[in-house]
Amino acid sequence: MTSKNLYVGIDVSKSKHDVAIINEQKQLCGRPLIIQENRPSY
Repeated sequence: MTSKNLYVGIDVSKSKHDVAIINEQKQLCGRPLIIQENRPSY
């Protein structure tokens, strides 16, 4: 059994959050995920 590491990067801003996952060879694992911040503020 081999061990593989994945790294998660999250860029947090006021209007959206970007999430990317890369492997040990610094290659993206799939498309980056964008989470829109569209909830009303209180």
